[in-house]
Formats: sequence, C-alpha cells, structure tokens
Amino acid sequence: MGHIEIASPVNADSSGHGDGGSAFLPVTTPAPAGHQECVSHGVASPLFSKINRHGGARANSGGARLGSGPKPKAKPAAVEHRASSPRWYCLQTEARYELAAIHALLVEGFEIHFPTIVEDDSRVASLMYPGYGFVRLDLDAGGWQGLQRGDVSRVRRLLSDPTGMPVPVRRGFVERLIEEAGEAGFIDARVGGASDIEPGTTVRVVDGPFAGFDAVVTGTAGKWIKVTTLVFGREAPMTLPRGAVVKISA
Repeated sequence: MGHIEIASPVNADSSGHGDGGSAFLPVTTPAPAGHQECVSHGVASPLFSKINRHGGARANSGGARLGSGPKPKAKPAAVEHRASSPRWYCLQTEARYELAAIHALLVEGFEIHFPTIVEDDSRVASLMYPGYGFVRLDLDAGGWQGLQRGDVSRVRRLLSDPTGMPVPVRRGFVERLIEEAGEAGFIDARVGGASDIEPGTTVRVVDGPFAGFDAVVTGTAGKWIKVTTLVFGREAPMTLPRGAVVKISA
C-alpha cells in the first residue's frame, strides 16, 4: 500500500522548551515526553503500530497494565471480578502533544488507543480525535487518579461526570474502531460507502465519548463524517462514524 505517515510540525528547542522553529523529529525511538509534539510519524513505525493494533498498547507484559504504581494487594472475590472487566475511557491531552502523551502513558503502564484514519490518496493518516484518546481502566483497581490530577505528562484529564468520576465509553465503541483499523493499524476511509450528509449540516453526536454534543459537519471522508464541536470551551475537530451522528431538524 505504500508509506503512510502522520505529519505535524514541532516547535521546541533542544531542551523541550520555547520555540526553536519548525522541524521534524525522528520518532523511531520516542524522545522524552517533554521534548515532543505530535510529529511526522509513520503509522507503521513502532509507537503507533503498538498503540493501534490488537486492542491497544501496553508498556510491557510484566508491568501494570491498567495504571501506574505497585500492583494492588489481593482483594475479595467480588472485587476481583469487577477488576477483571476494565472499560475504555476518553482522556484529553494537551493540544498538539498527543505523541508525548502517548509516550508518557506507555511509560506509566496504561493501555491506550489513539485511532488514526487515512482520508484520501495523499496517504497521510490523521488522528480521528485530535487532542483526545482512549485509555482502558478498571476504576476499582486504582492507579487512574493521576490522570485526573494531571500527573501524567501532557495528559489533562479524563472525561468525567459532574462528581468527577470518569464516564466509560459505550461498550463496543472503541473495540469497533480497533476492528475497523485491522492489522494496518489505521482506518482507511477510501474504501466503503459514501456519506449522505453535506458540509455545513448541524448534527448531534449520539455515540462515543462526545454523545449529546451538537456539531457542524466540515467535510466527509467516505462513510466517515468530519465535524467540529465545542469541548471545554474550545473548538474540537474530529472524524466520526456515520452512525455516530444524526441530523438536527431545522
């Protein structure tokens, strides 16, 4: 199929601070989290291949899969049953620092998925949810609170209810994205049907982490819908499955 890459300029000096001008950093071996934005990155290269295949990335097979810190002590059987059923949650990263957040999350031992999509023959893959990704957690097992406090580099928060408890994504939503990507590790919008929604249409998101949000269609990519909505007071572009939105009647 040829080379597929994610492209974005880096603005950081050698210390990871300030503005050193636009450049592209090598990412075969990820740099420390404080030194990178989401940069030119082949989807087939180790980091994105790792996070987008087989249900998400794990830092290592011997460490904690669902969070950082020491493994919890043995719990009663009922709690162990809950701990065996983790869920996917949506997290927000700092804008344009998705790759640094991915690196930090893997170092901390979290299982993550940041879906990517190829929309046209330019063969450039883009993040479906710029500034957002998915992390698989068991809240009973602990280890997730640091994501809420901003303790993990370049991670801002988990999407939560008004009480501060993280809200899980509907069962099957992230799994479907993983299945759609397949072994390639990215979704290919160049195959499949066409969308029936025109740019400029106002829609309501009805599935996924942003269900209930109103959005404006900015374009289409095959059967996928490109929209912009407001999240935490800022515009958030994203690419959604056609079934995840409905038209709002005029």
